[in-house]
Amino acid sequence: MRRPRWTPRRAAEPARGLGTALLLVGLFTALALVTRILCLDPNQSTAFWPANGALVVAMLMLPGRFAVLVAALCFCANIALNLLTEYTAFDSILYSVLNIFSSYCVAMLTRWRCGARTDLSRVRRLARFAAIAFVSAALEAAIGDTVSLGGAKPAVVFNDWLQWTLCDGFGFLLSTPAILLCLKNSEGEYPSEAHRLERWLLLGATAGLTVSSFCFAHAPFFLMIYPALILTAFRAGPAWVLASILVTAVIASGFTAHGYGPMAALSSGRILLGQDILQPFLISIFLAAVPANNALGERYRAARRLMQIKSVVEHCATHDGLTTLANRDLFTQRLGALIRSGAGCAVLFVDIDRFKHVNDTMGHGAGDELLRAFGARLTDAAGERATVARFGGDEFAILVSCDASDADPEELCTRINNVARMPFELARGPAHVSASIGLAIASRGSFDASELMRRADIALYAAKSLGRDRTQIFNDELDRSACDRAGIEADLRTALQTGVGLQLHYQSKVDANNAVRGVEALLRWRHPTRGFVPPSLVVDVAEETGLIIPLGDWILREALAFAARWPQLHVAINVSAVQLRDPGFVAETLSALATWLVPAERIELEVTETALIDDISVVNERLATLRAAGIRIALDDFGTGYSSLRHLHRCAVDRVKIDQSFVRALGESSEAAAIVKAVIQLGHAMGLQVTAEGVETDLQRSFLVGAGIDELQGYLFSKPMDERGFAAAMLAPRMPLSPAPSPRYTVVQGGRRA
Repeated sequence: MRRPRWTPRRAAEPARGLGTALLLVGLFTALALVTRILCLDPNQSTAFWPANGALVVAMLMLPGRFAVLVAALCFCANIALNLLTEYTAFDSILYSVLNIFSSYCVAMLTRWRCGARTDLSRVRRLARFAAIAFVSAALEAAIGDTVSLGGAKPAVVFNDWLQWTLCDGFGFLLSTPAILLCLKNSEGEYPSEAHRLERWLLLGATAGLTVSSFCFAHAPFFLMIYPALILTAFRAGPAWVLASILVTAVIASGFTAHGYGPMAALSSGRILLGQDILQPFLISIFLAAVPANNALGERYRAARRLMQIKSVVEHCATHDGLTTLANRDLFTQRLGALIRSGAGCAVLFVDIDRFKHVNDTMGHGAGDELLRAFGARLTDAAGERATVARFGGDEFAILVSCDASDADPEELCTRINNVARMPFELARGPAHVSASIGLAIASRGSFDASELMRRADIALYAAKSLGRDRTQIFNDELDRSACDRAGIEADLRTALQTGVGLQLHYQSKVDANNAVRGVEALLRWRHPTRGFVPPSLVVDVAEETGLIIPLGDWILREALAFAARWPQLHVAINVSAVQLRDPGFVAETLSALATWLVPAERIELEVTETALIDDISVVNERLATLRAAGIRIALDDFGTGYSSLRHLHRCAVDRVKIDQSFVRALGESSEAAAIVKAVIQLGHAMGLQVTAEGVETDLQRSFLVGAGIDELQGYLFSKPMDERGFAAAMLAPRMPLSPAPSPRYTVVQGGRRA
């Protein structure tokens, strides 16, 4: 991966303010002051120079203007401290400039080689930083010796260059990681097993052991520094062990410079030798603690990875994988929490209208793309305070707190309806859908979560039943209707098991000469307490609950039994979309025909245009199989669907039935008359039979016959009646249709009128 470009005017870490800048200036001044006063030997040199670490951290962590401010203030402080020693003004300015230069080199190379986050707690990054520190220090020493010792002997220049390199290199290595990680540790980035007091005690114990070791050079305290640092590494973490190493280094350097401690004792009074021995000691304490610290860091990182995996698993358990929205479980939890808090809230259930049509025509990939885009629009419309969830399929839900001043559930419903109507630009082309919304509003603490969701679901069902692309707010009437539907479902199951109350009524269909050519079988259910239940309600409940399959089988058997008893008539049977989607429908129909020995040509299945839209390829295939067996197919309610002419081309049918809304308008609307004539002519041109339903007046009959209609059906000829009433009506004399004494209709038997 390409590393982000770094410049000294841009911080590598998240921006920090003036407070951090002043803290680093104070830290630079304190370290420089301690080193200059306590750690200088008689030759005006020291084992390490830790102050530059504050400059490097400033260039790594601060924005450009604050980094420049820190560099300027540290430059002034360094000159002032150098002037307090035996350095000349020229040397003071030179060393201060070189400090800024070397710190810039270390910061630039660290940012380049160690990554954007400058996390020096890992072994590889720390090793890279050590190399960077000593290379930068060597370059600084070379420039300084070239300027200040230009005429000296090579051996003197080399010794001074080596000591300078080690001094500044150790300073960078021991101070920069400590300062950097201490600032990060204040943000809680590095966890620690020890509490705050224990961390300070560990730091104090390490410092105390160091002081004791250098006060009593021949005592065994010196060896205890290493296990103390390792214990600090395991208990307190990276920042504290590096801080302990820095404190130990400062104390050891100060004592050694003044002739105390094991390093000075080994030098036999020669301070320079003491420094030569002190520098390996500094690296030894660093190497003693850092491996333990990094082993602990790896453990922390492994634990962090496990926490991240746990977070991902928890997110997957509470969010939808396709849209990343909340799922049903999380939605229910938040709804319950909101209700328990006593706040008023509203629940919106949202369904995408005609989503299945997008899946069928554009593919499931486009359907998934539509779901993601629709979820994003819901999130934008609902705002950050709302919870948007996907329950599965094209079902979404939104939870809104009504206590917010800007929360208006009804206005939100309007926004959702508006954004849903806007075209969705998918990879395979634009998709046009709409949304049906059910809204349930709860005042403070009035309902539990399940009840509120039930009410929203009832309202959504009502919105879809009323034509879709609308919002329905829950009310008591909807609740009563839902309870009625539940009761109807239970009673319908009982009726299907016992056969009590269910019956078929038959309505005659006549030709232009009033001869009865066939009948349409219509379902009727006489409920023991409700009386006759509207057929539309019975079919809706049956389709919703899956009872339409056994109910359709019962209707088919009863209609075929009637057809067997009336061999001169053809029988039309209504078929729902759910039945057509049933894989066993075709086999069951053909098996029933064989059982009742009814010729397939006498059976006509009436399907609606809505049924043709659902799974159009599957429906066409099954209808084609039935037509191949001889069964005729009629397209019912022609003209009221989505695209009637398109379905006539795509679906093979034998008959179209003009919807009664057009027939009822004959004599009242010229447009209706034109439509009826056009449908009849279109049907004949395509080789189809045409039936007009809902004929109730002589004027309507006359117009239709004159237009060339093939078959008529309506109350003018016969109301739906059971088989006994139908048989009686067939034999009873009828009122004349016109002043001529002709019968209302006649029965055709064997090609002759009776």
